[in-house]
Amino acid sequence: MTPMTRRDVAYLANSAAEQSRLPGAPRLRPNSNPRDVVAWLMWNDPNGIHEYRPHATAEELEERDYYTTEAEVWEALADMLADL
Repeated sequence: MTPMTRRDVAYLANSAAEQSRLPGAPRLRPNSNPRDVVAWLMWNDPNGIHEYRPHATAEELEERDYYTTEAEVWEALADMLADL
């Protein structure tokens, strides 16, 4: 299987949101910023903890598992979509 591009992931996320009965999913594009992607993650998993902190300190990362890079956010979205 080839790795998905951001375009593929955004398309799948938007398709999943359109098929859902839950309103309010942000529409994603390949160049969506990480905060929009995190908003989609939270929309799909409201009981989960998804937070983007690009400048989190080592101490903060010990306390909580933050996304610290754009790539991590998109990878989390791809992983979530693979589970749908």
